[in-house]
Amino acid sequence: MDGRPTRIGYWMTEKKIRRLNFEEFVTICRNAGIELVKIDFDQPLDAQGPFSVILHKLTDQMTAATDGARNKIQVFQHYIDLHPEIVVVDPIDNVMRLLDRRYQYQDVKDCDLVEKNCRYFIPSFVELTSTDVHENWRRLQEYSVRFPCVCKPSVSHVFPSSSPSIDRDEEMAIIFNKKGLADIKKPCIAQSFINHNARLFKIFVVGQKQFIVQRPSIRNLYDCDQETIYFNSNDVSKSNSSSVLNQLDEKDLSSHPLIEPDCKKMELFVRGIQRKIGLDLLGVDLIIENDTGRYAVIDINAFPGYDGVPEFFNVLLQLILEKIVIFKNRAAHKFPAASELPPNFSNSVCRSGEVDDGEESDGGWNQVYSDTRLSGTSVIPDRTLGPKETCSFLPPGSRNFYTSLPRQCSHPALCVCYKDVASSGIAPVTNGDRTAVINRFGLL
Repeated sequence: MDGRPTRIGYWMTEKKIRRLNFEEFVTICRNAGIELVKIDFDQPLDAQGPFSVILHKLTDQMTAATDGARNKIQVFQHYIDLHPEIVVVDPIDNVMRLLDRRYQYQDVKDCDLVEKNCRYFIPSFVELTSTDVHENWRRLQEYSVRFPCVCKPSVSHVFPSSSPSIDRDEEMAIIFNKKGLADIKKPCIAQSFINHNARLFKIFVVGQKQFIVQRPSIRNLYDCDQETIYFNSNDVSKSNSSSVLNQLDEKDLSSHPLIEPDCKKMELFVRGIQRKIGLDLLGVDLIIENDTGRYAVIDINAFPGYDGVPEFFNVLLQLILEKIVIFKNRAAHKFPAASELPPNFSNSVCRSGEVDDGEESDGGWNQVYSDTRLSGTSVIPDRTLGPKETCSFLPPGSRNFYTSLPRQCSHPALCVCYKDVASSGIAPVTNGDRTAVINRFGLL
């Protein structure tokens, strides 16, 4: 895109490579004239570069308690610090924060939509670090966690050697009563179980694109004298899973009819979560609470498997190419020319219908103008954006890029967002003057 060949460095486990059928991505990149290089941490990284982008799945190394794993992360982070020109998918710090379920759940809880809109929530949770039943019972009461509750390792993606007390086949537990608190494996997160008619909605995110896939989930459960149940989430929620845990009783359906999902509401919720955690590749597990129809997040994963997502590698490559353009122009402090953009550029911006109850105005009058030649959309009508609302372009979590724009914006290279015309230096325009504004920034 600047005369130099695009080189993508990548690292992931062999298991991840096989699961994704990553060779297909190698072929797609080769056909696009892009070099894909597998990073070898046993060799100097500088000798393997330069890289335009690094794509990684280092979650196992982040959670492993081995010197070799820690060294990989340190070497990788040092290299990235020395080469700020490299686009990293996704930032190491953001991924590491997500792996700790305490922070993960708290970030969801702190989302604007959760704070201000009763349609979205995170089930009550608390971290348990003791094996004392009375202490754990006290903490459950303090944080309003009720039975049954699901106990999950505090750190997701636990590498086997990092926590010998965690059996991968018994990664999670369902506890039905106070007596069952003796069965916990510390440290863990205890979270109230929400009945949801055994349906899980996995929202796979690739940049600004979302793909919703329905999966089986745990049947409705109730507070009782039942013994603790141990399970692995993959055994319950795979697309072809058939488990006694995900077989819904017909009586439940008659008393709790299925609530059809509202894809727009789910997408809005996930977009808010993505902005909060700052990742491009993630999977969000959503459920719909029986009777109330509220949407709840029960888990988030970095760089998931994307099972059931059509043309995933083409979408991934599109994301990478878009990020290269945005990153380059951010560094140059300029708007990209249309010729610089990858084919089928997906200009995703906030439209009038996307402002929901949870997103309010930041006190200013902001307008967004979109080039129809790039996005295939008409000019966005003048409107007031809601408080803390941000335009939803790439990259998420990076809304401080253009300090020259008075309003934080996550896609400064492709839109005009302003609050104070005088301080921003951007002349006020009407929809009829859109062409002049776009021409001014070299997009036509």
